[in-house]
Amino acid sequence: MRPISGLLRLLSSLSLIRRTAGVMMLVCLSLLMSVHATTVGTNVRITPSTDTAFQAEVAVALNPSNDASLVAGYMTMVAQQFQLAHARSTDRGATWQNNALFSLSGFNKFVDPSVGFNVGGTPYFVGLAESSAVCVTDDKSSCNASLVISKSADSGTTWTALGVFKPATCSNGVGTFHDKPDMKVDTGSSSPNIGKIFVSWTRFDACPIAGAQLPPTSVMLARLTDTGSGFTQDLETRVAGASGGTATTQIMWNDVAIAPNGDVYVGWAQITKPPAVPIAQEAISVAKSSDGGQTFTTLSVPSSVNGPVFDALHPLSFEIEVDPGAPSNIYLVYEDSSANSGDVMFKRSTNGGTGWSLPLTVNSNTAFIQSFPTMSVVAGRIDIIWYDGRNSPSNLQFDVFYAKSLDGGQSFYPDIQINSASVPTTGPALGDYIGMSSSRYFADTVWTGGLPQSSDIRDPIFALLSDLGTGIGGGGGSVAYGTLIIKADGTRMPVQNLAVGDNLLMYDVYSRTSITATLTSIPRTTVDNMLTIYTENGMPLRVDANPRLRFYVWTTAGPTLKPVTEFRAGDLIYNYDLAKWVTITRIQTSSGGNHTYYDLLTDPYLTADGHFLNFIANGYADPCNPICKEGPGS
Repeated sequence: MRPISGLLRLLSSLSLIRRTAGVMMLVCLSLLMSVHATTVGTNVRITPSTDTAFQAEVAVALNPSNDASLVAGYMTMVAQQFQLAHARSTDRGATWQNNALFSLSGFNKFVDPSVGFNVGGTPYFVGLAESSAVCVTDDKSSCNASLVISKSADSGTTWTALGVFKPATCSNGVGTFHDKPDMKVDTGSSSPNIGKIFVSWTRFDACPIAGAQLPPTSVMLARLTDTGSGFTQDLETRVAGASGGTATTQIMWNDVAIAPNGDVYVGWAQITKPPAVPIAQEAISVAKSSDGGQTFTTLSVPSSVNGPVFDALHPLSFEIEVDPGAPSNIYLVYEDSSANSGDVMFKRSTNGGTGWSLPLTVNSNTAFIQSFPTMSVVAGRIDIIWYDGRNSPSNLQFDVFYAKSLDGGQSFYPDIQINSASVPTTGPALGDYIGMSSSRYFADTVWTGGLPQSSDIRDPIFALLSDLGTGIGGGGGSVAYGTLIIKADGTRMPVQNLAVGDNLLMYDVYSRTSITATLTSIPRTTVDNMLTIYTENGMPLRVDANPRLRFYVWTTAGPTLKPVTEFRAGDLIYNYDLAKWVTITRIQTSSGGNHTYYDLLTDPYLTADGHFLNFIANGYADPCNPICKEGPGS
């Protein structure tokens, strides 16, 4: 909900229920004060406890059709060579399974994972595969790195064999090789390329021998189609303005973002070194394609840093994202390592990347290192995490911090620490990036570190963030426009036609008895999602896909409140018309559009023994007031 309007609605609700007991008022005030209080879940190790190898560069993605389904990719050291591995979770990261390595004949080293889902829930995995080094650049990275891709047909349990879609061609110092792929899947409902896979990367346009100058580079973009039995490459484009290289300049790093209408944005950094300039400079540029990646126009240079530092604690890293709720809003997060040992900086464009705001410092502590920023955006919220050295002035360890914005990047809430064990900065390399993927109600965060009391310091670690809030409507409505509600006289009326003072039939699923209650308020909200519940008997029920909205389900312990976002086929909910618990056969969640939902506040709303009363919506028992979303005494 919007911070101001949402609070006003809640204050209005408080005034209407002022007749209730004082404890109720205290509970509601507590809820009011914690509207945007982030909850940090338990830190979880993604790899098995028996795995003693060290890992780095963790990536994570969530299934847009089921945000409890996650996949992760990471690098793991095997026999002195990095390999790529995958894992999956079906419970929002509480546990992880199916950890396994990728392999491909003819290649002995695999790095730089990137993961993503399409709208149908198919995950993809992109990375680099390297053969035995036949040339070495002056930064000691091996050549002959090819781009590879895989997919899973079972949500990450098993994966297809890696396939090369862009091979390296180095031979005797001639050819090209590739670095740092970033992959995004087009999930925009209005995009002509929905389902297409976009991969950006840095192409080295020559294959130098040891000690030679780095060759010119180009930032490239490929668009792939999943044919079911494999992949076809629709196009390959050199991004306009993102190529070149001399003894004093270099094009490095890249990132790709897709707008809901299919516009493609690619960012890159140009490093300029003395004597071309008095001190080194880092300039981040952004280009846009409005034809699915066929052509690009360089828009602007939103960031220029004088005197940047590049080392193991300050890797060159930045991220661009498009706001799906405001597609002309483009966001950039990066590290400014020229001041204060490194700060996480944020810029926003509200005109599609042509003009940019002044930089905003995201981290609240500016005295020590803040680096490795990464960002994820959903409609109404911007999530950012990074490594932070504020708790170790000597830079011997990092912690992981999180900050969010609910106003399109105009301001950020105070940052919070999300790791439970600090990350030593000495020892095996941390890699170049950490990861995050966000949904409307959750942020899935991953980094390289360890757990308390563990001797392993380079494991992929996961934390689920919740109670994040959004800057748009939502988090309030129970039932959709048109839902039929049973009044006390037995008639059924569409929820939007009810009025304060109407008497409703209210049902207690514990005692199987009914009473009459009076409507005191009918808060409503408009959001961009819908969760539809289908059962073996009765009408479908459409509600807000909000984890705070709970229904009673039948368990061996009796009726139990369960978030609708955790409903699964086989759960039992109560159907008043049939006077029995009925089986949910299917749950369908959709996003997009504008859907109006209604809550019904009644007096009374509790039974004598403290259970919530239920109004009857399309025949189903629905707990009444907004307070029900939190559970008793929350």
